[in-house]
Amino acid sequence: MSRRMEKRTNLHHCVPKSRNGKTNSSNLIRKEVKKHEAYHTLFGNATPEEAIAIIIMEWTTEEWRNRFVREYEKRIERLERLILPYTR
Repeated sequence: MSRRMEKRTNLHHCVPKSRNGKTNSSNLIRKEVKKHEAYHTLFGNATPEEAIAIIIMEWTTEEWRNRFVREYEKRIERLERLILPYTR
């Protein structure tokens, strides 16, 4: 791949350094610069868990949130099916 086609990346702290996040492999993820900037534009210094809460509170209706809470266990099971294969 030519140098021009390579995507610039940097490291993102899942738990921000300013909130005592460690600079180690369990807390760092390499992201494209544009995606990293977009994350911080949208979520500031939020952790991924907090970013999810921001999305739920800012981008859903009260009715949707109430249904989400009622169906919480089903949603967690669905998330586990989506996420767990990537953790093995």
